[in-house]
Amino acid sequence: MPRIGLNIGSNLGNRLQIITDAAERIAQLLNSEVRLSHPYESKAWGYQSDNPFLNVAIETETEIPAEELLKVLRSIEIALGSGEHRNADGSYADRLVDIDIIYYGDSIISSDTLVTPHPRMEQREFVLVPLCELSPQWKHPISGLTAEEMLKNLQNAPKRTTIIPV
Repeated sequence: MPRIGLNIGSNLGNRLQIITDAAERIAQLLNSEVRLSHPYESKAWGYQSDNPFLNVAIETETEIPAEELLKVLRSIEIALGSGEHRNADGSYADRLVDIDIIYYGDSIISSDTLVTPHPRMEQREFVLVPLCELSPQWKHPISGLTAEEMLKNLQNAPKRTTIIPV
């Protein structure tokens, strides 16, 4: 059964409660134990917002195929009241909850609806810090870098967003 890594983020409403509810629904729908990182707060990435994000990493296992998993996660987002994650012009928008598949085992998937490992994970400290808390030695199947190595590379970059534990 593939081990999967997810990232849950929220920058609207009671962020911690929304993330907790999402994690509980994931565990229930996948019928699997989940490992959950501590929450981390950061500024919005890729757009301007006055609302900081809380993010957590989740690791679990599932037999659900990746494309079907994506549908399950989207149904959780909708059930928790989250709308579209982008504005009409394609730019990012504030959201109640966003659940991303960061990795699906060591599969490399590239379809119209899903790319794993997540194509921008190496640029996102809010993904790598919680992931490193759970699995610092997880290895990216394309770059061969561990989560810890990707985080060190990002932290040495000249322009980055700092995140703080909550």
